[in-house]
Amino acid sequence: MVSFRVKTMSMSDLYHGQSALSANDAIHDLGFSMVPKSMHMTMAMAGWMWGYTDTVTFVAMIGYINKSMTSIKKDMPMAMAMSSPVSTLHAINTSNSSRSVEGLSDIQVGSLITITKSPHHRWIANIGVGLPVGSINESNDAGVHLPYGMQLGSGTLDVTSRVTGVYYLSRVSLGTQASMRIRLGKNAYNYRLGNQYGWTGWIAYPFMKNRLSGSIRSSVAYTGNIVGRDSTLSDTQVAMSPGYGTNTESLVADVGLGMNIFLPVISDTSRVGIEYTVPVYSDFHDEAIRLRERGGVTIGYQQSF
Repeated sequence: MVSFRVKTMSMSDLYHGQSALSANDAIHDLGFSMVPKSMHMTMAMAGWMWGYTDTVTFVAMIGYINKSMTSIKKDMPMAMAMSSPVSTLHAINTSNSSRSVEGLSDIQVGSLITITKSPHHRWIANIGVGLPVGSINESNDAGVHLPYGMQLGSGTLDVTSRVTGVYYLSRVSLGTQASMRIRLGKNAYNYRLGNQYGWTGWIAYPFMKNRLSGSIRSSVAYTGNIVGRDSTLSDTQVAMSPGYGTNTESLVADVGLGMNIFLPVISDTSRVGIEYTVPVYSDFHDEAIRLRERGGVTIGYQQSF
């Protein structure tokens, strides 16, 4: 089987812990020189699955990412810079600054192992590794590394695991999945991204003689703090933007509405899927200053052989 998916996601609205924070307050009151205003990501993913036996399937996936971020930066005109700091404290000008990066993501390889299977249910385990192919060297015009969220990869070897269960009723199918991603060691710049743990559950119902199905899905994802710090950054550079903060701990829940359309005009095993997701709950580290996710769309094509 081969698959191709395109996923988009946007973020906006700055938060300090659980409280909304304006960019001007972050600059004037917290002393940052640059704060994020919005972010957009598009990822194209290609996947491959090969059934080695009836119970073991090998899988591989690679993606190409485009990330763009608009930030608000502090401008300090020469005349103001030479005047008294007291008199200019609330007279600092700001302007927008944009930056985009693109390139390959980390590669995911692994295997699917059928634990149990019957006409009414199926349980599958997925064990894999993430290979550090994506760049962690993305920099600005001055050669300073961009914040962690603007890098394309992790730089570490990651171990991934998922357990998926699906139950088939008369016409409705119910699914559940638990997942985790564990980062091993630290990357070349002496840090590792936070470990991730997640759960998702869904219900699907077919229409039009099984040529169309609709689904509703709910998921919860936990991400831990970054361990270490980018060794290329000085204390002064870290203090310039909240994007260099390592307090990335978060708990986010979202809901997704999806649809699968089977394409017998191509083959009996071809289908197109689309899903729209929107966050319904988020809990950030009390010291974290970050953008909040606004939602995303995933469109995919799958062809079995």
